[in-house]
Amino acid sequence: VATRVAGVVTEMRMQDNALVKAGDVLLRLDPADAAVQVERLKAQIAQADAAIATSSAQIAQAKAQAAATASQVAQAEAVLARTELDAKRSQALFGAELRATSKQELDAALAARDVARADLAARKAGARAAKEAVVAAESARQSATAHQSATLAQLKDAQNQLGYVEVRASADGRIGKRTVEVRKRVQPGQQLGAIVEAVHRELVGGGGLVDEVLVMDDHSTYRTAVVAADAGATVIDAAGVLAELGPGHGKGEALWKSVAAADGDLI
Repeated sequence: VATRVAGVVTEMRMQDNALVKAGDVLLRLDPADAAVQVERLKAQIAQADAAIATSSAQIAQAKAQAAATASQVAQAEAVLARTELDAKRSQALFGAELRATSKQELDAALAARDVARADLAARKAGARAAKEAVVAAESARQSATAHQSATLAQLKDAQNQLGYVEVRASADGRIGKRTVEVRKRVQPGQQLGAIVEAVHRELVGGGGLVDEVLVMDDHSTYRTAVVAADAGATVIDAAGVLAELGPGHGKGEALWKSVAAADGDLI
């Protein structure tokens, strides 16, 4: 029996040498840490939802501003075209032999053209800024959405962790000697570590009956590799054994790959 999460034992139902049925509750861990993590992630998701809503509103506003500035640019271009035509006409009239326009009228036409040019430049700058605002708002929404997705995945994992605080028997059988008590803290893979240490002590170091303890780690998610290695086992990643035969999972997969990885005469 091993737990998938770390925690303090709050209830113990296992008795030494007792018979159990598959699904029987053997022990319970304090759910406080896992529950706090779940609530913290829910709060982060709520913040991400708010950020997505805010950035969506900013996108709509920025697009509306971009449309307005595009219209202003078109109007400014029309005004500039008209004032440039007026300025050219005034220059032609002023330079004519009869002086068909006054110097004051010419200066006014040229000034109107220059104002129109400056206004068009300002309108174009505003249009560029509006487009940049749209891009920035869309980028912010993408970041918030990515954060939301990552946090949802973390929440799912945390909710699974919360479900692991209740340890049940995976099959019918008999409990051996229990190694934990109420109010004691347990770690994932703790039982595996005890088994490896016992084999090393009794069979490897004690009499040389066993040459090597090999643990095949098949995508474990609760520190199997670390615990086994710390206890003295040789840990092998199942994915790296005969990888050319394709991926696979499960106890049978780990069993035949361990046989392939071991080099002893008797396995």
